[in-house]
Amino acid sequence: MIAPADWNRMAANIQKLLRGEKKGPSEYTGIRKDGSTFPFLIFPAVIVRDEKPVGLRGAIIDLTERKRMEESLRKSNLRLAEAQRIAHIGNWEWDIDSREMYWSDEMYRIAGMPAQSIHGTYEKFLEIVHPEDRETIKETVKRAANKGTKSEIGHRVVRSDGSVREVRQKVEPIYNDAGRIVRVIGIVQDVTEQNSAERELQTARDLLLQSEKLAAIGRLSAGVAHEILNPVNIISMELQILQAMESLSPEVVEELKICMNQIGRIVTITENLKQFSRVPQKKMAMADINNVISHIMILYDTQLKIEGIETEIQYCPDLPKTIMDKEQIGQVIQNLISNAMAAMEGKDKKVLRIALEKETMNEGNDRLKITVADTGTGIKNEHMSKIFDPFFTTKGQGKGTGLGLSISYGIIKDHGGEIWAGNNQWGGATFYIRLPIRNDVDET
Repeated sequence: MIAPADWNRMAANIQKLLRGEKKGPSEYTGIRKDGSTFPFLIFPAVIVRDEKPVGLRGAIIDLTERKRMEESLRKSNLRLAEAQRIAHIGNWEWDIDSREMYWSDEMYRIAGMPAQSIHGTYEKFLEIVHPEDRETIKETVKRAANKGTKSEIGHRVVRSDGSVREVRQKVEPIYNDAGRIVRVIGIVQDVTEQNSAERELQTARDLLLQSEKLAAIGRLSAGVAHEILNPVNIISMELQILQAMESLSPEVVEELKICMNQIGRIVTITENLKQFSRVPQKKMAMADINNVISHIMILYDTQLKIEGIETEIQYCPDLPKTIMDKEQIGQVIQNLISNAMAAMEGKDKKVLRIALEKETMNEGNDRLKITVADTGTGIKNEHMSKIFDPFFTTKGQGKGTGLGLSISYGIIKDHGGEIWAGNNQWGGATFYIRLPIRNDVDET
């Protein structure tokens, strides 16, 4: 009943048993009457008479069912590991008493480590958590271990190569039969790509909403501007008639001057409004953005010196010429410089930084990138989503119409580009413009 392949090993084991060199069971392969094979375990014992071994006796256990279950478990674990790999979901289990922690293979992959490369402990697990999120994880696990609290949180992990991944994690307690919490388990999913895609989608939605806002303003602005300018022109003429009178006191002359200044401000606002409704004739031509920036900086040179603002301009001579309406692009740059100067008012250190560079995108298309940064007050988080809205301004009353960035947004979008903002390391704001590098004039 023993498979021929096991004869020699069984014979050797029998001799060892008789010499007292071997104890414990041995596993062999048996042959049934129908010729099929099965695994079994022999628990042997030596028969001794007059202190001499005279035979063997033992018990045989058929391992077929146990082997089947082990194989089923092995395949199940493989399927689980593969499912975790595909879904980027790992799991860990922490024994509270021993403080040892089991990590699944996918947990090691999320951490950027070879499988089973370290001895899993709670302390090792905390090492991969981003330092800014570590206390949150400690408190979450502590509540699960002490109070049985279930939690779901988002946090970051730092891989062995220094890269940062974003994860979602569920943490739950495990109880023993006596109702005591003995382990804590965690299910961790790498959601880096998912979060990135959601942020990109939200950005696209924000851009679409911004375009819709501008379109709505454009439809309304022409009529509004017309209705405002008609009475304003009448008021302006009447004021001019009054100013021409010779018998006016100095106080009245001064008051009339204030009125005329405010009339001028109304006219400026309505002219800006009309830009939303106009379809300006494009003056698209090949232009060098370096020359556009250089010309603007010459115009602002005196004003920047009076304001005590230093400048750091990084031109990019290797940038190719590209199709643009250089007057419109110049208007955008001037708007950003004017805003930067206003934001730095009252600051001890005033630096205006403008940088040009060429970017190669994933799809292989080259882009021109313009960066305008200041050392001003920066942009508050609650204002970040509103800065390109028409009439939104953080400047004091009478210091801004709130239309400059909206107009700039429309110009850049009309060029097939992007404009966005953020806060920088110097405490101020940075505006980014990305334009396609093209050499074909599109007249549409």
